[in-house]
Amino acid sequence: MQSLLYNMYCKLYTADSITQVPLRHEEFSQVEVFGQLFTSLKSRSQRSSAVSAMWPGLSGTIIGRQCSVEDIRCGNIEYFILHTPVINNVSHTHILAKIKWYEDHPRKNWFKNSITVSATLFEEDSEASFMPLCRIMSRCASGVGRGWDRRGGCRSCFMLL
Repeated sequence: MQSLLYNMYCKLYTADSITQVPLRHEEFSQVEVFGQLFTSLKSRSQRSSAVSAMWPGLSGTIIGRQCSVEDIRCGNIEYFILHTPVINNVSHTHILAKIKWYEDHPRKNWFKNSITVSATLFEEDSEASFMPLCRIMSRCASGVGRGWDRRGGCRSCFMLL
C-alpha cells in the first residue's frame, strides 16, 4: 500500500519533494463533501459506492492534466482514508478514496449520451487505486446487461448521474 501511495503522490508532487509517506492512516466507510454523501463498499449503503472520474489511465497509470470525456472511468469505492504525507518537510493532509476500477470494455461508448459500458472484472491495484476526493466527477448507477458480445458475456453498464 505504501508504494502505491508514494507513486500516486509522485503524480501530485515532484518525487524529490516527497519527504515521507507514512503507513499510518485513518479509514472511513463514508465521507460527506459539500453536502454530498459518498459511501463505500464497507458502508451500509453499498449501492451508492459507484463513481466516475478522469483519474485512471490504461494499465493502472494516472492520466495527466490533458483529459477528455473519453477518459472517464467507473469504479467502486472500497473505503476512504485520511492520510498525511510530508511534502518539503511540511505535513499535508489528504482525503483519498481507495477505488476498484472496472476494466475497460471495447464498446465503452456503445450507448449514446451518458451511459458507459465497462467490463465486469476489476483492474489490479495500482497507483490509480488511491484518488483524491476532488477528482470524483459523479456518482453512478449501475446495471448488468447480457448478450452484448458474440459469446453472450455479461457486461456492466454505468450511467453517470
